[in-house]
Amino acid sequence: MTGSLPPNIEVRSAEPTDCSQIIDCIRELAKYEKMESFAKLTPGQLSSDLRRGHLQCFVAVTKGNHPCVDKVLGYAIFVETFDLFMGRRLYLEDFYMREPYRQQGIGTEIWRKLAEAARDGGCTGIDFSVIKWNTPSITYYEKRGCVNLSQQSSWEVFRKTVE
Repeated sequence: MTGSLPPNIEVRSAEPTDCSQIIDCIRELAKYEKMESFAKLTPGQLSSDLRRGHLQCFVAVTKGNHPCVDKVLGYAIFVETFDLFMGRRLYLEDFYMREPYRQQGIGTEIWRKLAEAARDGGCTGIDFSVIKWNTPSITYYEKRGCVNLSQQSSWEVFRKTVE
C-alpha cells in the first residue's frame, strides 16, 4: 500500500542506472551542509556497492508520461547494522529530497518504505544522524516520532579512515 503520491511519481528500489542522479543529489546536500569537499563518492562506486548489496536505496522518480521520465527527485540510502542492546537495526546514511519536490508527500512515502523495510527485515528500528543546525530535518524526524538521542546520551561518535 502506498501513500498519496503526486501523479507520475513512484518510490522504488534504486537501480545502478540511477546512481549518477543520486550522486547529483548527494552533491546538492553536501553544498547545503557546507561539506562539498567531503563528497568524494563516484557514481561507479555507488553503483558497484549497490549491485553488491553493500547498501540499499529507495528513490522517488518520475514515471509514465512525465516529460522527464526516471528523474531522481529524492532518495534514502541505508544499510543493516547491529546494536548490542537492541539487535538488528537499519542505519539511514542519507535521506534527501530535492527542493522543488518537498512538501508533496514524496519524502513521507520514502520514509514509509524505509520503516516497512526495517519491519519486514526483522530490524528493531532505524538510526541516523542529522547535522545540528538542520532544524527543518530535525523537525521532520521529530514529527515522525523519532527521538533525538544526542540530548539524552553521553556517547561520543568517532570515525577512522582506512587507507
